[in-house]
Amino acid sequence: MTDERSRPRGRGVALAATLPITILGGGVMVVAAFLWPTRAAYAWLFAFACVASVTVGALFALLIFHACGAKWFVPLRRCAEHVVATLPLLVVLAVPLLVATDTLYPWVGDPSGFGHHERSLLRAKAAWLEPTFFRARTLVYLAVFVALAEPLVRWSRRQAAGDATGLARRMTRLGVAGLLVLAVVFSLAAFDWLMSLEPVWFSNVYGVHAFAGGFLAALGLLALQATLDPRVDAALAPSHRHALGRMLLAFVCFWAYIAFVQVMLVWIADQPEEVVWLKHRWSGGWEFVGVALVVLHFALPLGFLLPRATKLRRRWLAFAGAWMLGVHALEVWWLVLPALHPAELVWPGLELAALACVGGATMLFGQWRAAGVPALAEGDPRLEQGLDYRSATP
Repeated sequence: MTDERSRPRGRGVALAATLPITILGGGVMVVAAFLWPTRAAYAWLFAFACVASVTVGALFALLIFHACGAKWFVPLRRCAEHVVATLPLLVVLAVPLLVATDTLYPWVGDPSGFGHHERSLLRAKAAWLEPTFFRARTLVYLAVFVALAEPLVRWSRRQAAGDATGLARRMTRLGVAGLLVLAVVFSLAAFDWLMSLEPVWFSNVYGVHAFAGGFLAALGLLALQATLDPRVDAALAPSHRHALGRMLLAFVCFWAYIAFVQVMLVWIADQPEEVVWLKHRWSGGWEFVGVALVVLHFALPLGFLLPRATKLRRRWLAFAGAWMLGVHALEVWWLVLPALHPAELVWPGLELAALACVGGATMLFGQWRAAGVPALAEGDPRLEQGLDYRSATP
């Protein structure tokens, strides 16, 4: 049972801080939609992609740990469930993108801005790059995300009422089956929402790149949540933080590998329809953001997370989690905005306002859905073992 004393004291403070920021960001975006509609559409896509990649990354984490039966993750599971419980809101937040499809994507409308070879490539993709089909696919992607997330959240909260073992088996089966479905759907969503901003370019590893960034940011969010929620923080042993820190370190390396592979393949192939993506992000000032990502997204986190002591200390691990969230936003900005402004680096004022609106609304919705829910997975038969988890090298 959860009483008043066990509720996080900072929830009211977080609400008071988040609400005005969300309203302010939303007001700026409304004004921008009338004054600079194209830039506002790209800013909204940036914010939506940031939030969607992190929430779906948390859904990947839930499915993976259910499929593996990882007991150490059980005390942290509610943190991930509170994140994926916000996925129904993505359906609402996607509406501006569906409305602005004609503004965002150059493959809609007159193709005269493309060269002859580019137009031939677009004709080959015409059946896929069709606005109505694109909007329908977006709704299907979101429906799949929600359909995978909601049972996990609902079954987890029902465990305290009985049949905990049976519900745990259901979550394990959904984890095994859902991973393949989610991997395919998330890759297609990344192709549609981000890769088609430059429609003559394509990359087979783009979906993996999007997964690596979103999953790493989701792990960072879990590390931050576990420290900020006193109920979870009190339940965790250093071994739990050590395990989460090892996951962060592993996926820092995985992200760097996938990002390197994508850039290397484009560079080596040197095909006109492929190199345009790299050219837009390695000129006009955007190259400095690319270099910053190498340092901030890989080199510094690698050095920070390698020492064992860092992974054992709660505040340092929370700092690492917040850092990964910030650099993930920087990466998404670098992926989206050069498609609109390839010749010059732009100040991200509108993007920050959009992120304040989208991210703030998501946080408020998540706080509302988490109200009254126990911080730990009460009733789960693996919870006691999860709380007693100790690393092989304590």
